[in-house]
Amino acid sequence: MNIFTAGSATEGTLPPEPRPEVTEKTILDKAAECLWWTLSYFQADQAQMEARRYQDGTGDPDYGRRLRELEGQIAEIDREQSSFKMGDYHEGGGNRWDKWAMPGLVTLAVSGIIGNVVQSMTVSALRQEVADLQKEVDHIEKLIEPRYRGG
Repeated sequence: MNIFTAGSATEGTLPPEPRPEVTEKTILDKAAECLWWTLSYFQADQAQMEARRYQDGTGDPDYGRRLRELEGQIAEIDREQSSFKMGDYHEGGGNRWDKWAMPGLVTLAVSGIIGNVVQSMTVSALRQEVADLQKEVDHIEKLIEPRYRGG
């Protein structure tokens, strides 16, 4: 006897596999039953939600039929009122003026605002330089003035 085969069964000594009986449910039958129970649960839940949607509590068992009736009524009204055509609605604005005037005006406004900010900053810097120059001139006058007065 070999170490690797000790305690293992040979092909001739294996017991035959038991065959499932006809009355026993197979895995496919069990899966189908689970699917049926799940679908019936969700259908009941959907019916309860539909019943809650209506205020009187009666619910509408044939929602699709009611929807088809409403679509038919809309089509009938559309035929009666030939001036109202939902499919013929088009946005306007094919004018050349609208295509370039509004972007041009917006560009001018933005550039004007930016120009005013830059000009304000330039004026502020010039004022600061003038103030610094005035301080230097005042300082120079204080130094020079006593010499002309005989000091």
